[in-house]
Amino acid sequence: MTTAPVALGTADRLIIPMRDLTERKRAEREDRILAELGAVLSPIRYDSPLTEVAPLVARDMADLVVFYVVQADGDLQRAAVATRDPAQAWISGALMADRSSVRADHPARRVMQERRPLLRPVAPADSPDRHVETDEQSRGLRALALTNSLFVPLLIGDTCLGVLGLGSSSKPFEEEDIPLVLEIGRRCALFIESARLHRSEKRATQMRDEVLQILAHDLRNPLGSAMMQLALLRRPHGRPERRATRPIEALERAIKRMSRILEDLLEVTRVEAGQLELARARMTPSEIVAQVVESQRECVLRQSLELRTELAPDLPDVWADGSKVLQVIENLIGNAVKFTTAGSITVGAKAERGEVVFWVADTGCGIAVEDVPRVFDRFWQAQRADRSGAGLGLAIVSGIVQAHGGRVWLESKLGAGSTFFFSLPTVVVPDALAAAPETLARPR
Repeated sequence: MTTAPVALGTADRLIIPMRDLTERKRAEREDRILAELGAVLSPIRYDSPLTEVAPLVARDMADLVVFYVVQADGDLQRAAVATRDPAQAWISGALMADRSSVRADHPARRVMQERRPLLRPVAPADSPDRHVETDEQSRGLRALALTNSLFVPLLIGDTCLGVLGLGSSSKPFEEEDIPLVLEIGRRCALFIESARLHRSEKRATQMRDEVLQILAHDLRNPLGSAMMQLALLRRPHGRPERRATRPIEALERAIKRMSRILEDLLEVTRVEAGQLELARARMTPSEIVAQVVESQRECVLRQSLELRTELAPDLPDVWADGSKVLQVIENLIGNAVKFTTAGSITVGAKAERGEVVFWVADTGCGIAVEDVPRVFDRFWQAQRADRSGAGLGLAIVSGIVQAHGGRVWLESKLGAGSTFFFSLPTVVVPDALAAAPETLARPR
């Protein structure tokens, strides 16, 4: 028995070829986009911003593209924005004008937390005011009239470095678009991580060079002084008591200075690595101030300055490492002495909302407004400094205070002196626990 051939209609004959053509075009489009993306995210172009990627993706895939990047503190901020239509470029500018944190109810935050794509329609009643910070941004999103959105995480393993958001006002996104957008996100995440590692390596190299420069510059003078005094000790003539005393004293000063510079370098390294150890105990602020005033009085008087104290009555005890707190105040007094030629230096303390605020005020030259943000940076020194140290004192102050869970800040007016403040938490633990010192590592 012979089976007659089945005739195919026109529609039946076209279905398979059309599907193949669509898949082939999709594959060619994906290959082209990824090839162009690879050229932008070149390994040797670590300065290539995501602003170059956003227009590329917008051209082929969306009416609006936004890259959100996780910051060092874990916050999420816009890093790049692009629109498909060049006439709507002002919207990109509006969205990038305000770099404040992305709002808590923004879809990008959900994607960052859940680490999976989110494909969602934008309902007409979904006001753009919910997810923007300014009127200009709201006006821009209204002009786009988005109807569909797709958000994917920028992942490296289980780590989310950011979110890529796409918005469309014409063709809706489909499930088939997700793999390509995820791959774009993965490649962008690799670029972000590579760029961060590159910047970290550059900072490490810069820090190494700065350390070598500090060692070469700041150790040269005391080392030269020590060598000269050794030469004097070798001289066969002169009064023995004079030959024995003055060079030895000069040698002791030079050695102490070199030792202090080296100790500061080690201390700031521990602070940066999060390995600063604290032996905490109950401390009385008045006793702390009394000790530091006693140890620093001669140094201050040598500069013809007056050393004062201002202590509020009935100060609560603080939970702190006494030696580290003394180091903080000593560093602040030493810094004040360098910049004060006449007048006084005042050490004070007062209680404020569960903490004790200490301060060191001087009547020196003050700090220029543009220099204030850099004061606590390591190796930074103002032009008027006498370079008696390595420029690490205030960086160490900041690290020690932060390790205690406190704050550090300053108030200054050029020509009218400076006041450095820092806070320490008051004792809130039972007496039995407060009596036993503990060793804590600064959280990284």
